[in-house]
Formats: sequence, C-alpha cells, structure tokens
Amino acid sequence: MKRSALGLTLPLITMALMWGCKSSQHTLGQVLDLRDDGEKKVQHLYTKTRHIDSIADVGALTMDTWKTEHFFYPDSVRLFVRVLDTTGYMVTHMADPYKRANAPDYFMGFRETLGSGKTKKSKPVDPFRVREFGDKDSVPVYISVGLDFSGSMKGALDAVEQGTDIFIGMKRPCDEIALTTWNQKVTNVFGLSADTGTMLPAWRTHKAVARGVFSATWDGIMTTMRQLQEVPVDQLKVAVLFADGDENVSKSRAAEVYEYAAKHNISLFVIGFAYAQDEVLQNLAIYTGGKYYRAYTKAELVAIFQDIYNSLRNYYRVSYKPTVFDGTHELELTVRVPRKKSGRGKNGGEDGGRGDGRDKGDGRDRGDGRDRGDGRDGGDGGDGRDRGDGGDGGDGRDGRDKGDGGDGRDRGDGRDRGDGRDGRDGRDGRDGGDGRDKGDGGDGRDNDGDDDYVTLTARAKFDKSPLIPVSSTVEFTRPVVFAYNRSDIDSTSLYIVDEIASAMLEYPRVEIEIQGHTDNIGGEEFNQRLSEARAESVKRAIVARGVEERRLRTRGFGFSIPVESNDTEEGRAKNRRTVFRIIRR
Repeated sequence: MKRSALGLTLPLITMALMWGCKSSQHTLGQVLDLRDDGEKKVQHLYTKTRHIDSIADVGALTMDTWKTEHFFYPDSVRLFVRVLDTTGYMVTHMADPYKRANAPDYFMGFRETLGSGKTKKSKPVDPFRVREFGDKDSVPVYISVGLDFSGSMKGALDAVEQGTDIFIGMKRPCDEIALTTWNQKVTNVFGLSADTGTMLPAWRTHKAVARGVFSATWDGIMTTMRQLQEVPVDQLKVAVLFADGDENVSKSRAAEVYEYAAKHNISLFVIGFAYAQDEVLQNLAIYTGGKYYRAYTKAELVAIFQDIYNSLRNYYRVSYKPTVFDGTHELELTVRVPRKKSGRGKNGGEDGGRGDGRDKGDGRDRGDGRDRGDGRDGGDGGDGRDRGDGGDGGDGRDGRDKGDGGDGRDRGDGRDRGDGRDGRDGRDGRDGGDGRDKGDGGDGRDNDGDDDYVTLTARAKFDKSPLIPVSSTVEFTRPVVFAYNRSDIDSTSLYIVDEIASAMLEYPRVEIEIQGHTDNIGGEEFNQRLSEARAESVKRAIVARGVEERRLRTRGFGFSIPVESNDTEEGRAKNRRTVFRIIRR
C-alpha cells in the first residue's frame, strides 16, 4: 500500500485531536479536503502508547522507519523505528530496558543491501543493537519549527496555527523549541527555549501580523535550522517545516539547505499541504534522514503535528556499523511477534495483557540499566541483549566490506518489490521512480507462512553518493588504480566502478564526464594518449554494469592539470587520478 499521501479515518482523527496537553481547547472548524474523488490514501498517525502484551490482534500491527540518522557514518548508523497498531497506538515494551524478562526476542533480523542493478550486494547485519526509548527516559529533544506564512498558504494557516499551539503545549520540561516564520520576510519568533510561558505570548502576538504575499522558503528554512546550530551533533534535534514549496525571493538555495542540515546533523520533517510543489521538499526530507508528510485536510495537519512530537518521545533505536560504500544502502529490519493464544490472561486483560494497555507497573523503569550519559544512549542493553557495535571488518580493502553477494542476493521472500519499491513514504504514488525508498515497506506486514508468528518489516534507505539530487557537488575524484603504463583497471579499484555505476543506475537523469589525468613520467604525447585510454576504460567498465553509454563521455588531460608538484612521488601519485564531472543532474 502506498503511503505517500495522508488520509485518516474519522476515529483516528478524533483520537488525535482529543489527545495532547491542550487539544480540548481547539476545534477544527471547516474541514478543507482537497483530495481527488475516490482517492483512498491511509497512514496511521501515532496518538498514544500501548503495551505489546495488551495487543489482542498482533496481525494488525505495522512497523515503519520514522527517522534515519547517518551523520556518524561510517562508524554507525541509527534507525528510529515505530511499531503501530491500526488505531495509531505506538506499541511499547518490545526491547530493553523496558521489555519484560521472559518476553521473546522480537527484533530478529537485519539486512543491508548496497547499490543498484548488477552491482547490488546484500548481506545480513550482525551485530546490531536495539534500545527502546520512552517518556520516562526524559531524553531532551530540540525542535525548530518553521512556518510558511506566505499568500499561497492562506487557506491552511488557521489549522497551522492550531497545530503549532498544540505542538508547544505538548512540550515536556526537558525539551526546547524555537519558532521561525516567513513570507517575503523571515522572522525568528523565539529562539530555543524551554519556557512555554514566554513562547506562547510571543507566538500569539506574532501570528496576528505574520501573513504576507511572497515566499522566501529557502531563507526561512535556513533560519529555522540555524536555531539548532549550538546543539551538539549527538543530540536529538529536528526541524519541522510547514511549506508548500513556493519560492520567490530567497538568496539561499535548496543545495545549501541540504549541506547545512548534513553538516549539523539536522533531520528535516516537512509537511506539505494539498498540492504542494513538493519534489525538492521531499528530497530534502529524504536525504537528511527525516520524513515527508502530505496533508489534504486541516484535520490531518493537526494530527501530523502530534505524530511528529509523539514520535520523538517514544521509539526503538536500532544501531549498527555500516559497510563503507559510496552509494545507496537499503536496510530491512524484521520483527517477529507471537500470535496470542485464545483465552483471557490472569490479569483480566485480553490474552494476558494489561487490560487498558497502560502498563502502570515498574516495567518502564529499570534503574541503573538506563545509563543516561549524553541523553542519547540509555544503556543499550540492560539485561545483556546489547548486540554490540562492531560491524564486519570487511575484506581488507580500506574497510570497504562489499558483501559476498552469495545467497544474500535472493530478495524473494519478503522484499515485496512488486509495484516498484512498495512503501516509499511520501512519494505520492510515484511507483518505481528514482528508487529512493525511504518508507516502511508497504504496510509493514509480511506473511512468512508461520501461523504462530506475525512478521513485521521496516525498510529504510540512505545514500552516500555525490550524485544525490540535492547535492551541490559538481565534480569528485576517485583513486582508480591502473596497471603500470596501461589502461587496465586494477582489481582493487573495481569497487569504485561499482559505486559510480550503482549511483548512475539510481539516478537515471545524471550524465557524467570521465576525465583522465597522469603524472609527468614519460613524454607529453604518451601521457595524453594514456589519460584518454584510462578514461575510456572506466567508461567501458561502467557501461558493462548496465549504465547507458550515451550518459558518459570521456576526456584525457595528460599531465597538463596537476594538483600537486610532480617533483615528488607523493605528488605524482595524487596527480594520477580519475575525475568525474557531473554535466547533468
């Protein structure tokens, strides 16, 4: 089921609006619904928590990856995962330190797949570790909210104001929030603060006069992110943006937004309303490890604000050491939940659960297993289930463990690729497309043929290629090694060819010029011919991996453009290089 546009059933909308510190004070008024006739798009938004033992029908559970953090790559990557039921409850107590002592191991498998096309390689991830976070952890969250108050947003601003009121009202004492708005002018309403007593008056005064005509979207997003620049990179910080993508007057550009977010480890959570011009906004959310939401009604807008804040407070964090690969990393996490036996449990709840699902016992507070530390890593293991952080030492090639291909390439029994990346969150029905699967794998359920268990699957994707659409990279260099005085590519450099070919298959619009450069050993004519031959050799290798020849061209420069002095061996080694120049993105 595609999850790119958001639709809520009436009961879910009602629950979302009833909950929250100030939700009872808000009414939606007119419900503005801009969906096409007959369009049925459903995404369950998170409203409250429920203990796993209180879930009667585990077959109705779903799982998604809500945030992907790859700032610390290649040392570690972290996924923020949610397990939800169909009514929007986040399911808890499935991992340490909150899982009960005799509970089964729910998180059973993790795979990493590298690259695209003929170069694709898949392997299991072992070890990986899972840590559950909840309200009792009191891990501070730093949130900078950015709101587009331009003329194109006029029809939605009353709902945005209601959602922002609720968002501020949900703030815990340990959290800090900043708020920025923009039209043709960018205004920081208040900087990071934990004091709702000053936030709300400043916001209420500002929103009465904030509306304008034009939109400085990129400048507004940059100002929104700068409110977080003093927060350490290892803390949980996000920018929540409400915008439709219209841009008239900014000095900044989308590539600058991406680079700033990547540098400061800021994930962007973007809410597009109705028929937003959202391709660039989606890309920014995807490539910063955040999430793109689409809302078609005012009710959905308010519910999404709540979903974002709730998901920052309760989640499963899955961490592992990735394989070094300058391209796409597709991740697949598997959870197995035992089906409930018939009958009622001794505590009076359904199937031995807690009755109302609130689990008021001591299971959410394990004392010294919490290790608050920097607020990011509360112990990761409690009772010894810490799966480590080691990763795979690779095959000796500079840590670039390429995977063995082997039987891990069989994607058949649970990848569900039938309709072209089923589960691409936020892509609004764009099946197949450019392969940026940031979703949660359809509805997160996978029938593995075992009647005793329900298998849930969460998928995520991140990309370390310089070819990603939001990057400003124009050219990059790779240390392709060739046989002495020849154009044959050394086997130790084939991984570079794999990375380039994989990235070009992932982004079919990209065209590249391959440039060969040599040192000054030998004559000018010889080195000119050698540089041309080496560039052609790289081109042939990329084409052999499935890239269309028309997307590549070659040039040789001999030793005419050195980057270092040719008077030393070290300098000559740097001058023997292959440059890839992006001529179309």
